[in-house]
Order: sequence, then C-alpha cells, then structure tokens
Amino acid sequence: MDSRVTYACTSENHKEVVLFMFKKIIAGTCMLGLVIALGFTIWNANESDVKSSTNTMQDLNSRGEGAGIVSSNAPEALAIGELTPDFSLENLQGDTTTLSQYQGKLVFLNFWATWCDYCKEEMPIMEVVQKKYEEDVHIIALNALNSELNGVDKVKNYIEQGGYTFEVLLDKEGSVVNQYQVVGLPTTFVLDKEGKLIETKMGPMTEEYMTNIIKENL
Repeated sequence: MDSRVTYACTSENHKEVVLFMFKKIIAGTCMLGLVIALGFTIWNANESDVKSSTNTMQDLNSRGEGAGIVSSNAPEALAIGELTPDFSLENLQGDTTTLSQYQGKLVFLNFWATWCDYCKEEMPIMEVVQKKYEEDVHIIALNALNSELNGVDKVKNYIEQGGYTFEVLLDKEGSVVNQYQVVGLPTTFVLDKEGKLIETKMGPMTEEYMTNIIKENL
C-alpha cells in the first residue's frame, strides 16, 4: 500500500480516537456536574427540614437560651412498651415529686422551655385537657431549666401569667432531659397506668391528639 494512503488511514483513526476520548471527557464532566448539583439540592433540602422542625436544644437565640443539653454518653432512646425511668424533681412550690407516684393514671410527660415557641402553642391545650380529664390523667410540664437564661423566676412568671395549673417540675441539672434523650422541644412521652411508654410525640400536641390518646388508653 502507498505510504501516503497508510498515513491518511492512520491519521483518520487517530482523529476518531481523539474525538471519542473528547466526547467521553465532556460526558463525564457533565455527569459530575449533575451529581454535584443533585447532592447540593438534597443537602439544602435536608438543612431546611431540620431548621423548620421543632426547636432543637442546639439552637441558640440572641439571648443565649436553648443551649445543647444532651451529653454524648446519654442512654439509648426509650422503646414503646418499655417501663420509663423513674426520677424525682422539685416543683415550683419547692416540693419533691417522683414520677412513679402517678402510676394508676395516664401521664403526659412534657419537656418544655420558656424560649420554645411551639411550647407556647400547646400549653393552653394542655391546661384544657388536664381540667377535663383530671381524675384519670396527670400532666407534668418538665422544664429544661439549665437551658433557661433567667432560671426559676422566669419559669414561675411564665406559668403564673398563663394561669396554668398543671404540675411543673424543674430539671435543674438536665439529668432527666439526658435520661430521656430529649433533643428537641417540645417533646412529650405518654405513659400508661403502669408507667410504660405508649408513645413519644415530638412537636406541639393538639387537643385532638391528646383526646384520642386518652380515649384509646383509659
């Protein structure tokens, strides 16, 4: 074969190889860009979901309230049907209350703080339900006191101004918050008459939710 023809064929083959490789590079670059864009979209969506959920203990407002409370060596989260951990805490009157003393009643153990907006929404509902079912239901509003900026006085004023009559306990050291693995406020643990966990509710309760739980378990 003529050497010029051989060179022409080789040259053409070389061009095809280069063109093929170039297309592969372009396709790979586009794919990488799509993957990066997709990853960013998912991350951004997840971050938005987290920010729009309950008031987490890690969120800090401008006054420094709501600092993280749960320690890294906290126990495992409670399971449905499990006997809930017993504890004793002081109430706003300075008396000591023990959780197990309310066995025989349906208990709503509600974790809250004065800086929590969602807590403000559900407290009037809790008051209505407590008065309506006080013979069979006991509501405990357990304040995460070590996340409060102005301590007990602020909690007392908050409760008095709201005219709330349900029991308020003060978790001064955050030991019960840690024991129950509470990571966001409000969080409510519903206990049956034996003190076993029926349900864990993250976020504000509605009257319908509380009423349904009561009717299903009394």
